[in-house]
Amino acid sequence: MREIYRVLGEGGSAWIVINYYRDNPHCHQWGEMLKIPTHLLSADEWTGLFRDAGFAHVAHQRIPDPTPNPEVYTGRWFRDAKQLADFRREGALLVYGSK
Repeated sequence: MREIYRVLGEGGSAWIVINYYRDNPHCHQWGEMLKIPTHLLSADEWTGLFRDAGFAHVAHQRIPDPTPNPEVYTGRWFRDAKQLADFRREGALLVYGSK
């Protein structure tokens, strides 16, 4: 976050959408499935990272996904269609701040 802040022009803003975050329990299983190290942070922890990097006017909000859900889910990221629907209802986490 500090590097994003450093290279951002004065008056600019950074917006990050995060699907893997602590406040949405329907994605917690992803950490074990990913082939890279992950950090499962909460919305408050993400906003803290922004503030610690120097961003002002830091805020966050959830963005639910209104995409229709399949009756049957066969992918690898969710147990079933209900968990996918629950994940979408909780939504992604949008965190933003300005310089």
